[in-house]
Amino acid sequence: MAGIVFDSSVIIAYKLTNFPAGFLMSSVVLQELITGAADKSEVQIWLTARRFYEKEKRLLVPNGEDWCEAGRILNAMLRGLKSRAGGRTPKLQ
Repeated sequence: MAGIVFDSSVIIAYKLTNFPAGFLMSSVVLQELITGAADKSEVQIWLTARRFYEKEKRLLVPNGEDWCEAGRILNAMLRGLKSRAGGRTPKLQ
């Protein structure tokens, strides 16, 4: 399934409320947005969004294989950073 996914940092930074055609919502992003919600009404907005994206079959829910693949990708990225830092583990932001 091809589509557009934004990280929660993008949604927060740009205060996005309207999403482009083909947008897919990630359950991980929803969890982060709910966690950082300012109040109960904002929590409710994100819970309503979850129901919408789930009903539309546009809610991405990672499984065990997805998490392992993400770990392999992050590991490769960190090894590359470590290699460029002369073998030292760089400080991550």
